[in-house]
Amino acid sequence: MGGYRVYNPSPDKFPGRDVVDKPLSKPLEVDKATQYLHDHVDHLENKPQGLCATHVANAIRSTGIPIDPPPPDPGRKFPSAKNYGPSLEAAQFNKVATSGSLGAFPPIGYLPQKGDVAVIQPTSDPQHPDGHIAMYDGKRWVSDFIQHDFWPGPRYRSERPDYEIYRHASQ
Repeated sequence: MGGYRVYNPSPDKFPGRDVVDKPLSKPLEVDKATQYLHDHVDHLENKPQGLCATHVANAIRSTGIPIDPPPPDPGRKFPSAKNYGPSLEAAQFNKVATSGSLGAFPPIGYLPQKGDVAVIQPTSDPQHPDGHIAMYDGKRWVSDFIQHDFWPGPRYRSERPDYEIYRHASQ
């Protein structure tokens, strides 16, 4: 397939750049990705397991779309959820929303779509420096647990750190 029309988040900076010149590698099978997440949630406990990045990346991979983990932060062994933006972009996800001012959710003009991926920066809690990543299943945000709302916990809800939301170019 030829080019594919995608969202251009900065038409004033990049006029006419709303078409990707290279073909999509593969469409995101949203139902398959969200089913993967639900299959890997501990439905009895439904608590964060510290595996949000692994679960979301594996959900994307389960559809045949390759996604490489970002490099770990200095002094860390594993990649952080907060750093997955460039990996998502390399896998043909486009940024469709950001936190803007005051971390309000949803940002003005944004309506979540099944398959959207949120990358949330960490709170001030030094015990949890990795941030969070989750995928929208059409009703709720899911990662390694099913979230009550967009924010993965009370500290995120009160501090409202910066976030970015990505959507695959095939959606």
